[in-house]
Amino acid sequence: MPTIHDFITPPLKEIVLSVSFHELVSQEILQQFSRSVQDDFPIQHPGFEAFLSLNNMKSKSQFEKKPNGFLLLSAEKTEKLVVRMGSLTLHLLERYVKFEELLDRLKTLVAKLHEYKKATKVSHVTLRYLNEIDLDEIGNLNDAFNINIDHPFSDPESQLHRFTFVKNDDARTNVIVTISSNTNNAANTALLDIILARDFSVSPITEITQGFEGLREMKNDYFSQCISIKTLKKYCHE
Repeated sequence: MPTIHDFITPPLKEIVLSVSFHELVSQEILQQFSRSVQDDFPIQHPGFEAFLSLNNMKSKSQFEKKPNGFLLLSAEKTEKLVVRMGSLTLHLLERYVKFEELLDRLKTLVAKLHEYKKATKVSHVTLRYLNEIDLDEIGNLNDAFNINIDHPFSDPESQLHRFTFVKNDDARTNVIVTISSNTNNAANTALLDIILARDFSVSPITEITQGFEGLREMKNDYFSQCISIKTLKKYCHE
């Protein structure tokens, strides 16, 4: 079975590495952290958390938003960093970078945050790979993937199938695989979204590498099993 290194151009749209905190980090500390990484992320916007409440007496809804972290972008907008009171999430957009390099990048950012909030501990980590598969010369979703659902209806305009797995040999890790037709543009593409979420207890924030151990290999295994031979032939070396 080909590995990710055999792909001429990996069909990646986005890679996401996320760390969730056991306790909340204050808005003030997140602002200090955001300023400290401004050279790498010069485009900075405040983040908000939205709430919708319903007043039964007046039958009116009220929309509220409260500050919650920051959205940071690199100058080229190929990297996005979302820092919230409960998490830090690194997004790599529209390009492939080795997992080791991304993890080192995340470790550097987490260590920087640790300078401002030394008591922070981790509750769980998440690894996500969003792939966009070009269906030209492949066919439909059933031709592109090994996971599909037969139904008695005519071809729908869009499809979305979601599957959740718990690894038998790693009960801490949940795997969510979503396959869908891409309705966001006119291109004939499909999305394969693989999310691995692991409960990492309350380990010190400086030891996040342990939380990601084995997740890349697990992701590669699910990816290889999801895509069909037709898809492999389209993207892999002969």
